[in-house]
Amino acid sequence: MSVRDVYQQLHDAFKSMDEPGIRAVVSDDVEFVMPGMTTRGVDAYIEMARVWWNAFPDMALSSSGVCVDGDTAVEEGVMAATHTGPMPAPTGEMIPPTGKRVEIAYTDCFTVRDGKVVSDRLYMDRMTMLEQLGLIPAPGAPAAAG
Repeated sequence: MSVRDVYQQLHDAFKSMDEPGIRAVVSDDVEFVMPGMTTRGVDAYIEMARVWWNAFPDMALSSSGVCVDGDTAVEEGVMAATHTGPMPAPTGEMIPPTGKRVEIAYTDCFTVRDGKVVSDRLYMDRMTMLEQLGLIPAPGAPAAAG
């Protein structure tokens, strides 16, 4: 299976909340890195996916492009979703559902070996997401009274 095929299978499995589909293309010791988090292992990877699926069950991913070079696939896209489920904050506290819609650009880099994703590095702007959720003020917004 080509690197592009492995990427596509993982992308489709994540979009459709298909845990067995993810397990089929992710290595047992996969490393996942995103701002504020690093995990290792397929079970931790699935748990990370569940966090996103639970917080944003209507999540839609729109890929604007995928480039493959050697064993690496890089995807640029936009995630659009409504925050209707609890989401852990970097501090470990739970952020209750805000009901707000977010639209976040991302870049995701996948390294594939022997037909499995061994590394997934997700880059996204957490500040923009927190602004859209109403958890921090947007630039130029009036300061909260207090």
